[in-house]
Amino acid sequence: MGLLQVTNYLVPILIVPILLHRIGLENFSIIALSQAIMNILVTFTDFGMTLIGTRLVSINASNRSFISSFAQNILVAKALLITVGFLVLYVLTSIIPLWNQNSLVLLSSYLIVVGQSFFPNWYFQGIQKMGALTVLNFFSRALYIVLILILVDSHNYFLVNVFNGITWICVSSIAWFLILRKIPLNYRKFKLRGVLDLLKESRFLSLTTLTQSTYRSSAMVIAGFLLNKTDLGIYSIIDKILMLAVNAFIVIFRGLFPKICALVQENSNELKTFYLNFFTRLGAIVLFGSLCIIFFGAEVLSMFPLDIDVDQFSTYFLLIGLFPILLLCNLSIGLSLLSHNLHKAHLSSSLVGLLTMILFGLTLGDLYKVSGLFVGYLIAEFSILIAGLQSLRRRNIGIFYR
Repeated sequence: MGLLQVTNYLVPILIVPILLHRIGLENFSIIALSQAIMNILVTFTDFGMTLIGTRLVSINASNRSFISSFAQNILVAKALLITVGFLVLYVLTSIIPLWNQNSLVLLSSYLIVVGQSFFPNWYFQGIQKMGALTVLNFFSRALYIVLILILVDSHNYFLVNVFNGITWICVSSIAWFLILRKIPLNYRKFKLRGVLDLLKESRFLSLTTLTQSTYRSSAMVIAGFLLNKTDLGIYSIIDKILMLAVNAFIVIFRGLFPKICALVQENSNELKTFYLNFFTRLGAIVLFGSLCIIFFGAEVLSMFPLDIDVDQFSTYFLLIGLFPILLLCNLSIGLSLLSHNLHKAHLSSSLVGLLTMILFGLTLGDLYKVSGLFVGYLIAEFSILIAGLQSLRRRNIGIFYR
């Protein structure tokens, strides 16, 4: 599992300077915008079924008949959602001028959605075969980087997302081949009712994940409407840096969550001690990292062979340095909410963040461009913090006590 997370974390670090060097800042901005849109659509087509599937397969790991039936249901459900998602994208691309101008990039990028949606990580996580999942993921990302290095330049930059999607489709096909060798599908037992029940069961979870995904991608989508290609390219780099921080905290979140849930049920004093010790240490690391970003971020960026003016990022790195601190606060609050099964409160805080991002992102982004958009993002993150704290306070739950 550690290697899987390392792969997911390192690939964005490697790919951004490669793309900026090979396709240029303006083309990179269109690629980043299309990827943000695809991230939302991937979450929509997943519909929370990966989490549901992981839980059900882990419970029924030895029941081949159940897994075969569930695999058929999830394949059909995702095929329906992928079709709906593409129709929505096609209509929006037709009516939104900016998207219509880049229709080739956007529509071809949908291969990412197809590949990631059909990837059966729910099966490998459910049977706890993380080694196979790690190998497939590593192969996909390695092949993606090789294809970019060999075949992509500024004249065919749309292939960046095409190759991303194709590599995911390849590993998804391999994964399904491995599954079907062990557990063949029985089409005669297929019932549409099973698909509808699966969609019904996952609808609330899908709303939560879609809200969070839309929030994380909303700033980039808003930037596409407000900024010219050069400024959009600059914000795209900032967005990639922010997503690195988000992904790092997601890794921490997934590692802590089972332990926090256990402590909530067992011992409030031990939970308080664990929270104080862990977050004090993590807070010191985050504070040190934030100061490094503020004071040395521009110098580090200048070490990469990028065709951009690094000096203009000095002000932005001051703002970027604040972001991990807010993420740390929201991590602790999110852990408290979910470990106490307050899923609706967690969804509400995400909705507050999304609405705040739309309001302040559109307003400040229109007035102050890149800086205004990023300040809007910080305000949205702060609004999630306030909403989460209020939810805990109403239920008399403290971050550091039960």
